[in-house]
Amino acid sequence: MTLSGTSGLFGFSCYSHSVARRRGHPKKVEAGEIARLRCEALTLRTKSWSYREIAERMGIHEHTAFDYVKAELARLTDYREKLGKTLIQHELQITEKTLRRMTEILEGHDIDPDTHANAARTINQILARRSALLGLDAPTKTEVSGKMTLEDLVTGSYSVCSDPERKPK
Repeated sequence: MTLSGTSGLFGFSCYSHSVARRRGHPKKVEAGEIARLRCEALTLRTKSWSYREIAERMGIHEHTAFDYVKAELARLTDYREKLGKTLIQHELQITEKTLRRMTEILEGHDIDPDTHANAARTINQILARRSALLGLDAPTKTEVSGKMTLEDLVTGSYSVCSDPERKPK
């Protein structure tokens, strides 16, 4: 696909060369139309259509159908990542605000023991949520190197490899 010309979205038009090869002349496709075609190709692919079937249905080359699906998936993945980062930032802001409020309650000297206990419990939940949002709660992979017997397990005389780059012996 080559971008050229001065018309269309963002000042250029898109020409589909696969259509040009099949029909003998370039088919001018606007940028907005490309987005619609990519979406249609992905929709058909999610319905278990082969790339050949998609190409025949849309009047494009099989490789173009593959490229459309690949490009639309990449666009959706990028959008999902950006949305996820935005949501995490929003959740962190709410978490920090709630944590400050709970800390103020805990620092208050005129509160009853039940309120104090509830505030402490809430702070622990907030910190756990914050750790999860930041990815700090991910499990660490550990591997036991060598043969381990029941006696080694009971006495704790085995070596543990927690370095992901280092392989067990």
